[in-house]
Amino acid sequence: MKTEYFRPLCYAMAFTFCITFFSCEKDESIDPNLLPGLHLMSSLNIQYANSVSVYGDYAYVVGGSRLLVIDISDPSNPGIVGSCDTVGTDGTIFVDGSYAYMSAGAIVNIENPAGPYLIGRFPDLLVPTGLFIDGDYAYFSSSTMALTIFDITDRANPVLVNEYNPTGSTSGIWIEGNYAFLAYEDHIRIIGIIDVLRPVHIKSAFVPGPAVEVCVRNDIAYVTGDTSGLFLIDIDPLNNATCVGTYDTPGAAFWACSDGNYAYVADRDSGLQIIDCQDPADPAFIESYRTSGPANCVCVDGGYIYLTDTEKLYIFNLRL
Repeated sequence: MKTEYFRPLCYAMAFTFCITFFSCEKDESIDPNLLPGLHLMSSLNIQYANSVSVYGDYAYVVGGSRLLVIDISDPSNPGIVGSCDTVGTDGTIFVDGSYAYMSAGAIVNIENPAGPYLIGRFPDLLVPTGLFIDGDYAYFSSSTMALTIFDITDRANPVLVNEYNPTGSTSGIWIEGNYAFLAYEDHIRIIGIIDVLRPVHIKSAFVPGPAVEVCVRNDIAYVTGDTSGLFLIDIDPLNNATCVGTYDTPGAAFWACSDGNYAYVADRDSGLQIIDCQDPADPAFIESYRTSGPANCVCVDGGYIYLTDTEKLYIFNLRL
């Protein structure tokens, strides 16, 4: 599928659009009530900010139907350097090398941060809910299919490899090694994908609430559970994966990431919540920051925390 004709949308008009529609200006204000240890480095006003992914010196933010490329080489002074129309409202973003992938289907070449352009699209999926890129494969979760796998060797023409549907709809996905972790209703389903043509069910680990999103670090799966908070699942060994700890966040836990010792939760109306998970059986509150809008995505990179709500991108530094 040739998509070069989308390139004109991504250059001269991009910055004008950002200025007039997204109002992406540096927010100089620092909350005087910021809790000790958590320092707000900067924020950018981005209308309809959704998910964020960091790769190198750039943060990639989905804002409405556009991808914004933000220079974060100086976290105290981030700035937009490029943007691209992704043709549709996208949710999850995954950046890997020279490409950014969106769960709603767009594949964007970001080799030149100042001139990203749409290079391809995944075939239409019915309500995709999550996306993870691993090597030459893209893995989707969706409301209609537990796991959909594409070969992305040719980014301009992704090829459907397999659809695996033992459970029905899934809401979140993470790939770790040869295994897929799928958030599904009240459990995490672990699927072996050594052979992408023949996925194999390994284990279902139940959680005390609805599983929304999942990430894996150091043999622990961190699962958000909406109003039920955060769940920690010990996945060593995989065939005996068990929920060993919970933490009831004050809001609706939507997205989580971890650096191995701490979990960072986008907790909707309660903003950012930071949880000490060094003892998975006894997670404990560390810090929080209430955002101006509902928090919806968080990632950690190079000692900094990147958080989006519906209005802004925030960059924090946590010093404990």
